[in-house]
Amino acid sequence: MKLVCVILLIAAPLLAKRINPESFYQGQYAEKVGGQVEVTAPDGTRCDILTDEYAIEADFGDHWAQSLGQSLNYGFQFDRPPAILLIMEHREDERYFIRLGSIIEHYKLPIELIPLRVYKHESDEWKNPLRLNRQ
Repeated sequence: MKLVCVILLIAAPLLAKRINPESFYQGQYAEKVGGQVEVTAPDGTRCDILTDEYAIEADFGDHWAQSLGQSLNYGFQFDRPPAILLIMEHREDERYFIRLGSIIEHYKLPIELIPLRVYKHESDEWKNPLRLNRQ
């Protein structure tokens, strides 16, 4: 039984099947908005994308929950409004965007939510990369 658990723990990341690694999307988006990637904060954490205007946490849809805390920390560390670049590689990832957006709105969190729908060939977010959800 322990062996089965160990095998499942090792195999789980391999089953995630990402189209591209997170760093690919970070780099592409940072280039579009003139940001820096992996900037070390005073507390030693690394902000995924830092612009003059935002401290951005980039993560895949299924990591929506952890992106909340990380974005708030990056905003605090860099004294900038926090933002989340939510990467959706599959249409079913929209549920995470809805869930995250609902929580941000319900609790009136000061987080900008940026959808990155890469399952489309040409998404509006790439044409206008800093079109944020809320004004």
